[in-house]
Order: sequence, then structure tokens, then C-alpha cells
Amino acid sequence: MQNRATVDHSPLRRRAVLALLLGACLFASACGAVPSNRPDVAIDYGPPPAGTRDEAPDGAPPELEAPQTAMRWQDCTATVLAHYNLDVDLPGVTLECVSFAVPSDPDGRVAEWLNIGLTRARLAETPENVAPLVLTTGASQPASRALATMVDTSGAILAERPIVAVDRRGTGFSDRVSCFTRALEEQQIDLGAGTPGRDPVDAAATVGRDSTLACTDHIEPLETLFTATNAAHDLNALRDFWGVDTLAVAGVGNGAVVALAYAALFPGGVSRLIIDSAPAVAESGPSMPGADSLAVAAQQAEGAEAALGTFASYCQSIDCPLGPDALGEIRSLLEQAANGQAGPLTPGAVVTAILGSLGETSQPPNDRMERLAQALAAARGGTADGLIQLSYDMHSIMGDDGQFIGQCSDATTRAVPENIRELLGGWSSDYPHVGEVLALRQLLCAAWPAIDPVELPDELSAPALLAEGENDPWSGTGTSADLRGSLLASGAATFRLGWQGMGHGVLLHSQCGAQLIAAMITNGRVPEDNTCPA
Repeated sequence: MQNRATVDHSPLRRRAVLALLLGACLFASACGAVPSNRPDVAIDYGPPPAGTRDEAPDGAPPELEAPQTAMRWQDCTATVLAHYNLDVDLPGVTLECVSFAVPSDPDGRVAEWLNIGLTRARLAETPENVAPLVLTTGASQPASRALATMVDTSGAILAERPIVAVDRRGTGFSDRVSCFTRALEEQQIDLGAGTPGRDPVDAAATVGRDSTLACTDHIEPLETLFTATNAAHDLNALRDFWGVDTLAVAGVGNGAVVALAYAALFPGGVSRLIIDSAPAVAESGPSMPGADSLAVAAQQAEGAEAALGTFASYCQSIDCPLGPDALGEIRSLLEQAANGQAGPLTPGAVVTAILGSLGETSQPPNDRMERLAQALAAARGGTADGLIQLSYDMHSIMGDDGQFIGQCSDATTRAVPENIRELLGGWSSDYPHVGEVLALRQLLCAAWPAIDPVELPDELSAPALLAEGENDPWSGTGTSADLRGSLLASGAATFRLGWQGMGHGVLLHSQCGAQLIAAMITNGRVPEDNTCPA
């Protein structure tokens, strides 16, 4: 079933080819010559596609459907936690893994097959034979990692159904891409900074070209097959495998783009749609969130500055290592780093550590803010090693090789150096802590091959929940309002859910949010708009 085209295994391409294209070998213990960091799990290739879908009665939400085809799930709790170096408690929760194969090109132009990793969370009392919630985080972070860190807030969902995380192509426990050296990853964090007198726009653009060449050379001919459209086809392949008509899908961050692409391409295949913390929608141009890189960056910058406001309030309320003026200390550190007065520390490393720490889910908010404050204070005192390591740890969560490819593939309207030169001054003023770095970072994808955007669904019968937080340093706030009109026009009943906390993903952070989402999934009814406290 896995008929493969001839692959060039020259030394230049060997690392990525082995990591990406020999997916079946990566899951087999007999392939000792190819080290794997995935759990040893079974590979299911699936039955023929499901039959014709039944139409739901007028006014009724589509029915929730339990999978009709069993998968060979294996306990992988310890493996997942070790893989992501997570020190989290999972009381009563079991994580199970499996993978299934999909054609890399749904149109059949490329004959390669890829393995898609699934991770399922359940409680001992989670009912059997019920429809799961399918979770995708797209290229924001591996969905399997997000699932492992959210289970303490998602008890209301797990009490009624399992959650199945689908790792996007190239990420997590799916066949991964490995095309960057450590040196190139450090350049992506630093944006080419470190050479006195070098133009920062030219430096960032050079890192972007080098990164693009490193990956496109390695994954050819698959370089245009890591889009949200392809990820949507992978969700549909899972639906076919399970032998059901519909999926209940939650997309968080970039995963919201995948979920919306799935709803657009397979409008009859959605029973519930949760769009959580989606990236920005451009004022003009493509309608899909995340398609315009500058719109995405501007909304992220607003969210990051809001999250930094929460961080500053935290520092004022306790004996914070940064002192009472945390934002002033951060600005001083950024200035030092920009002027080469902080050793190897660069503004890119400072901002990466900030964005990652304030947005991710592996620790409670106060623990994350304390860790960040300590690293920043040490750097202000002349010891930057801890902050540099923190920046690298956060980069590995937000932007590893496969995530870079997915993020660049989804940004169909990209910035060019002339755009960045024009807005640098304004962004440095409007977003004083993160604006310049986020603007320059948009050049990392400038050289990626052009890919046509997918549009929003124009027909949707499933109820849709639009969630976002007020202090999200990864996506910012505002997309829910922008999307609501389009989804209403498609026929979907919609519900907006706000969250007053700090972090990325309402579903990933908020017990209140998970309770409202659980109720909406089960009964299919869209309640009044609501806001959950921090």
C-alpha cells in the first residue's frame, strides 16, 4: 500500500529524507539504523472511504458519531512526557498513541505516503464508543504536546469523550522534517543579528532564504504539500478511516486555519467546529486567518504587549526579581542586546523567551512568569545563559523545522524587505517590546514557494464556537469578531467565548472555557456569548 517514488538519498538530503519519507521504518523496532524519538506504535492504513453522508434534519445540529473502525492504541504517557520534556502531573489520565498513513498528495501527483501521529487522552471513566473531540494546533505547536499540557483543564470534556490530537505533517509524532542545523535555528531566533553595522532587514531576509533553501532542497518534491489544505485532507482521511460521516473538530492557533480549511473543503464532514485563538484576518485580501503575514504579526504584537502588561502587574504585586518596573527593565535589556552590550544575547532571543513563556501551557501562569522574570533579571545582571537557553527551549515549541514549513506555507501574502523597512519605525513605537523583532521575523518566510490560499467555508451546518483570550502573545485578539459574520453567512450558528487570562488557547488554559465547550459539543446548542475569568 505504501508505493513510494524513487528518493534521492544523497548526503545533502539524507537527514530530512530519513526523517520524513521513511515513516513506516520510524515506527518499527527493526529499523535500528534510523533512530526514532517517537513511541513504538502500530500503523493503521484504514478501510475504504465512508459512504454517502446523511443529511441532518432541518435546524438540528449534525449527529456526533463514534468511530466505527478500531485503532491499535498503545499507552504512551511516559513517552510523550519524556519526548517534550514535560514535568506535568496527569492524575487519572492516560495518553495513547497510534499512527495512520496518508498519501502526501491528495491529487496523486506525488506517490509518497506519510504517517500522521495521533495521541488520545482519556480518563478511566471516559465512556467507550463515543465521538471524540479531534484537536489540531496546526503549526503553532505539536498537537500531542498541547494535549499533554491541557488535560488538567479539560476534565469536563474528558468526562464525556476522549480527545484525539492530530499532529500536523512534519511535527510531533507525525513523520517529522529535520532540515535545520542548530546554527541555523539560532540564526532564526537572532534574525541574523550579531554583526556590527549589518542592516537588520538584510540580515533577517538572508536567514529566511537560507532556511527556505535548507528545507526545500531536503523535502523536494513535497515542498508544497505541507499546507493547511493538506492537513485538512489528513483530517478527512481520519474521518474515512473511522468510517464516520462527521468529526467534532477543535482548532487552536494555527490549528484554527486547519479546522476552517477542513470545514471549507468538506462542509458535510463537520459536526461541531471550535475555532480557538485563530491568527489575524487581513482587512483586504485572503479571507482565511493567517494568510497575510503582516496582519498576523500586528495582531500578535498587540497580544504580546497585552500579555506583557499582565506580566508587569504580576511583578508589581510580588517581590519580582526584575523589580517594580519590569517593562522598563525589559526595554533596557533589549537596548543593551541591540547595541551588542549583552554578550551573545540578541533582541530576538529576548522576545522569543518572552513570547514562549507567556503563551505556552506546561506550567501555571505564575510559574511561567516567575521563570521568565528570573531569566530576565539574570541577563540584566550580566548572566544571559539562562535566558538564551530559555529562548531556544521556547523556539523548539513554537518554530521547529516542520512548524516553520507549515507556517510559511499558510502565509500566502508575505512581507518583503521593502514592507519591513517602511513599518519598522512605527512598529517600534506602537509595540515597543516586541514590534521590531516580530516585523523582522516575517522575512523568514519571504522566500518560501508561493501557494494559493484556501477560502473560508461558504456552507456550514455545524454549530461553531469562536474563542480567544484577551492576553494572547501568540495570536492576539480580534479574529473572532472578524470571522463571525462569514460563518453566520455560511449558515453556522455561532457563539463567542472570551477569556480574561494570559496565554495561548482558551481550551488549553481555561477550565471554564472547557466546560462551555464540552456542553456545546454534547448538546449542539449555541448559548449566548460569554466570558471566562482568568
